[in-house]
Amino acid sequence: MVRYFTGMVQVSGGALLLVPRTARVGLVLLACTMIGAICVHLFVLDTGLGAAIVPAILLALISAGWKERGQAEHSESILTLR
Repeated sequence: MVRYFTGMVQVSGGALLLVPRTARVGLVLLACTMIGAICVHLFVLDTGLGAAIVPAILLALISAGWKERGQAEHSESILTLR
């Protein structure tokens, strides 16, 4: 049951990324699932750091998307003020 919920959150986050206005909400949803995946690998499954590397890399990519999204929104607001 939890896997279905996690899958729905990830699909919803990916779908929200497609709409520029809701992209930040999608990034937050995806980041939360990756933080949860890291915690599950480290504390619940006891698989160690090796298994937590993939979710950590994906979290870094999501964070880069957040930063890129913020810069794009900032530059758009500057251009519209002229």
